[in-house]
Amino acid sequence: MFLNLKGWKLKIVVIFDPNGKEQGITIRPINDYAEITLIKWDNGLGTCTTKPAELGTYHSGEKIFFTAANFCIGGTNNLTFQVLMGSKND
Repeated sequence: MFLNLKGWKLKIVVIFDPNGKEQGITIRPINDYAEITLIKWDNGLGTCTTKPAELGTYHSGEKIFFTAANFCIGGTNNLTFQVLMGSKND
């Protein structure tokens, strides 16, 4: 997905890994994008972040966060993904 944050194009790739050992999230910077892997997020009742997760810092010093919620039914993931920007002091 591509996001426009104050004129900056932020590219995020989301990967679902149902085979991991423990449920969680990994975030890796790769060249010109962020790779977010959602590990064992295949629950039919749903899985979500319990608070905003830090993704990085905008060049002005503002923090970039995200929240995610997902449920998986019949092998189809329904992901809601929100990007948030905070102040330099957050």
